[in-house]
Amino acid sequence: VSGSATSILTRGHISGSSTSTGSFGRLHINGANSKVGIGVTHSGYAPAGHLTIEATGTGTGDMAVIALQRDWADQTFTDGDILGKIAFRYGADVDGAAIRGEVTDGWSGADHPTKLVFSTAPNGGTIQDRMTIADSGNVGIGNTAPSQLLTVAGNISGSGNLDIDGNM
Repeated sequence: VSGSATSILTRGHISGSSTSTGSFGRLHINGANSKVGIGVTHSGYAPAGHLTIEATGTGTGDMAVIALQRDWADQTFTDGDILGKIAFRYGADVDGAAIRGEVTDGWSGADHPTKLVFSTAPNGGTIQDRMTIADSGNVGIGNTAPSQLLTVAGNISGSGNLDIDGNM
């Protein structure tokens, strides 16, 4: 890879610049249009999006996976630690929406309680948590600590029939 400007470095294996174009096995970087392809096996491939991940094969272990992984060196995660986040941003640090994985209690051994939180920003406001899938599997809409399979804070609107099995 040749070029200059901002350096590209991934765990010490690939280096170049923001204007570089090249292929590294199954990783393809096109610095001219800022697109990256991972897992691509055919030559002449140009990634369709800014990041394209392609898995080969047809088995269950052959799916494309995106892993947001924190450094596990200290092996200490406590309640509230953010493990990973997908941010939908405008500019460098203004989130319009986000999905994050958050530790709900201390991790130890094989015990890894984690919740998934979905957040959005209202018109003229800052980002707020809107829906939570708790480590128990309970879902909260407008509620960050759902006590039932589905807990909704606020009014519910619907159309059609409401079928309920069990007590009301």
